[in-house]
Amino acid sequence: MREVEMPGERHKLRNASPTEPAKALGFQYTSKNQPLQTDAP
Repeated sequence: MREVEMPGERHKLRNASPTEPAKALGFQYTSKNQPLQTDAP
């Protein structure tokens, strides 16, 4: 299953442990010579 977050959407992270902090790893990818992020209007 692949989750994709659209711009402006909140992260969909669920923690399996009620006592330990959650850990997350994120990736950004784009076409060649394109910025990873753009400023919001």
